[in-house]
Amino acid sequence: MNWRDHIEQWTNALKPYLDAEGVQCEIRGPATEDEIDDLEEELCFEIPECLRTFMEDESAYINFWWYLKSDISPINVSGDMPYCGYIEFGPQSIITLNSDRTGFLSDDLPNIYRRQWKQAFRILGVGNGDDIALDTFQNPDEPPVIYLNHEEPEKQVRLADSFQEFIDTWFALGCVGPEGSNIRHFVTDKDKPLPEFENGSATSKLDITCPNAIAFRSFFGLK
Repeated sequence: MNWRDHIEQWTNALKPYLDAEGVQCEIRGPATEDEIDDLEEELCFEIPECLRTFMEDESAYINFWWYLKSDISPINVSGDMPYCGYIEFGPQSIITLNSDRTGFLSDDLPNIYRRQWKQAFRILGVGNGDDIALDTFQNPDEPPVIYLNHEEPEKQVRLADSFQEFIDTWFALGCVGPEGSNIRHFVTDKDKPLPEFENGSATSKLDITCPNAIAFRSFFGLK
């Protein structure tokens, strides 16, 4: 099942459980080469190849979000309950996210973390100052996807080994979150629950096979 099928599946499965705002979904066609060139000209640097491929072959713009009714508890977890899903991905959001890569960095942050934060290519703003990004500092050719914590930039959490893996896994979870307090319930580290999302992990992943993910999908009638 590809990401478009996942969005369609989740759009139908969520309907009985949503608040008055319901669900919003807009997907546009692939980007043209000229549109990618315009994006890179605006950024003043090239976008990662994996992102270019996705935008040229799949879609240049995705906007999908939903909110559950306040009395819905799809899984039994401590802390914040996963209550929403959100992605807005497209040229304008990419430009906005990557126009100032230093963001909230303090002056006393060690240089290695400053470089990692600065070189990471943001693909999604979380809304609280955190970002989901491609870690082009670690691997510019096939960058993993990481969660950037603006309060503690040195404590990054790996969400997937590649952009394609992130798309496959996160869309299967209905684009839940993406704030860390929501998405953390579906992140494991070496097949075990990640005990403290806030402490970061270089070996963790979004895991569609973890108990919370299975229970979450099952609540909405998805297998």
